Amino acid sequence: MSNPFQVRLVVGVLVIWTIGATVQLCVLRSLELSGQFGDTFGSINALFSGLAFVAIYGSLQAQHRESAEQQHQFRKQLELGALTAFAELTQSMWLKNVDEFRRNPSDAKRDAMQNRYGEMIEAREALKQI
Repeated sequence: MSNPFQVRLVVGVLVIWTIGATVQLCVLRSLELSGQFGDTFGSINALFSGLAFVAIYGSLQAQHRESAEQQHQFRKQLELGALTAFAELTQSMWLKNVDEFRRNPSDAKRDAMQNRYGEMIEAREALKQI
């Protein structure tokens, strides 16, 4: 509990509780009066219970939103990784084909490069659909 607001809240609750206990023990000497005095705080107890429920619900909603955002970011990173891997693979295949064509320029190699380029474009389109 390093948060100053939390410390002040706990101290405030303890002070109120101590004042209530002191009033019951010192001022109200009969058990009947003490019971009536305690019953007057029933609505406050219900109020604090309701506020605690609202706080817990709000906390769960915030965690849910944060989890959904993390899943979205993970999917984006996964897609970026797949596209990066595809780009690196495509580049290495293209450079390999270019080197082979430079070493042995022929019509067959040119046709093979054009076919390979068409396959890479088809693979890119398939990856986009995924």
